[in-house]
Amino acid sequence: MDMYFKSSTIWLLLVAVLLGSLVRSHENDAERNNSQTESRSLTDQPAIVYLDFSWEGLISVPDIGPGHLVHTFDLSHNNLHSLYNGSFYPYPNVRKLILSSDNITSIESKTFSNLQSLTEVDLSYNNLTFIHPSMFVLNTNLQALSLQGNPLYTFESGTPFLIASSLRSLDLSHCHLLQFSIESLSGLPKLEILDLRQNNLQ
Repeated sequence: MDMYFKSSTIWLLLVAVLLGSLVRSHENDAERNNSQTESRSLTDQPAIVYLDFSWEGLISVPDIGPGHLVHTFDLSHNNLHSLYNGSFYPYPNVRKLILSSDNITSIESKTFSNLQSLTEVDLSYNNLTFIHPSMFVLNTNLQALSLQGNPLYTFESGTPFLIASSLRSLDLSHCHLLQFSIESLSGLPKLEILDLRQNNLQ
C-alpha cells in the first residue's frame, strides 16, 4: 500500500512538473511573439519620432538611425556653427527642424535640399548675416521660416533675398534690418505673414 501511494505521488509530481514546464514554455512563446509583433509594429509605423538633441553641446549634426522615422528634429542650443550640404541626408522625412540658438554663422546652399517633406524651419537667434537665396528652392512644402534675431542688417536691392515658392510665414523680427524693399519678397509668391518688428528700418 505504501509502495502504491509513493508511486502515485511520484507520478502526480511528474505530471505537475511537466504541466508547469508546458505553461511556462507557452507563456515564454507568447511573450516572444508579442515582443516580435510590437517590434514589427514600431518599425512599420510611419515616421512619428520627435528627436531631441537640444542642449547637448554638439558641434555637428549627429547621424542617428533609423533617421527615416524622424519627423521633428530639435537641435537647438548647441554649437553647430556651420551647416553643410548633406548634414541632414540621414533624415529624409523631417518636417520640422529646430535650429535656434546654435551659434550658426553659415549654411551651405544645398543643406536642406533632400528634405522634401520639410514644412517648418526655426533658425532664430543664430549669427547669420547672409542667406543663400536658393537655399530652400527645392523644399516645395516649406510653410514657415523663422530668422528672428539674426544680424542680417540689409538685403541686396532689386533681387529676392530668398526663393521659396510655398512659404507662407516669415519671421524677420529683431534682425537689425536697416532697409527693406518689396523686391526682396519677389521670390515668395505665397507669403501671407511677414514679421518685421524690432528692426531699424528707415
